[in-house]
Amino acid sequence: MATIAETRRQTLDIGAVVRGTFAPLGRNPATFFGLSFLLAGLPRALLSWMQMGLGFGPAGAFGAAAISTPGKVLAFFVVGLGVWALGGVLQAAMIYGVVEDLNGRRPTLGACLSTGLRFALPVIAISWLFGFAVGCGLVLLIVPGLMLMTRWAVSIPAEVIERTGVFRAFARSRDLVRGSRWAIFALLVALAIAAFAVQMTFGALLGGVMMANPNPLAGIRASAPIIGALAGTFIGPVGAAGVASIYVELRTLKEGAEPASLAAVFD
Repeated sequence: MATIAETRRQTLDIGAVVRGTFAPLGRNPATFFGLSFLLAGLPRALLSWMQMGLGFGPAGAFGAAAISTPGKVLAFFVVGLGVWALGGVLQAAMIYGVVEDLNGRRPTLGACLSTGLRFALPVIAISWLFGFAVGCGLVLLIVPGLMLMTRWAVSIPAEVIERTGVFRAFARSRDLVRGSRWAIFALLVALAIAAFAVQMTFGALLGGVMMANPNPLAGIRASAPIIGALAGTFIGPVGAAGVASIYVELRTLKEGAEPASLAAVFD
């Protein structure tokens, strides 16, 4: 019997990860989706609005003349980095909220937001290093990028919960995912597919606006920021909660840590 129990402890419970992803969202929709609207929806709406300004000329015609000044391009790039950074803050805030929920406490939007902002600098550094390394790996041979993405999947939760420091967070993530990489890779792919499906749904809505509007380009410019806000609001919490749930399950699997012990770091 001890051998069977030990075998079970070495296997990541994918069902528990899925439940840990969606159950907290269902119990706290206003908090988590409100948080995502602030940190993902609104920034993506701004980015979509700026993209329309760069991609369409004054008369609504697509063309190179639309990209009129280097300043606009630079501003778009800066806002894009800001959106990426806020995505990291959202992850930190969601990690706090998910751990609180799994511990039987009701997270508030204010507490989640303050926790996300408290860890903003290290989380932003981790997210940028993560994105740069994984992006380079994907560009070069694809497989190295996927391997790094899986190995460092819980680097941000490691920083938020354990205060590892930026570089130690990557090593800590590597240690936690060892032995469960294929399961985690499958979960990350599932989350990516879900995000893609949501994006395609809202893209179809944009296509519907184009077809219904007598001036399709004007319809795109008017609706793209709204659809960007909706897509960001719905995609953000699922991905962040999924990563938080993977981290909690890995800590339980490897170290027997309970949500109460994880939540204690925020007291």
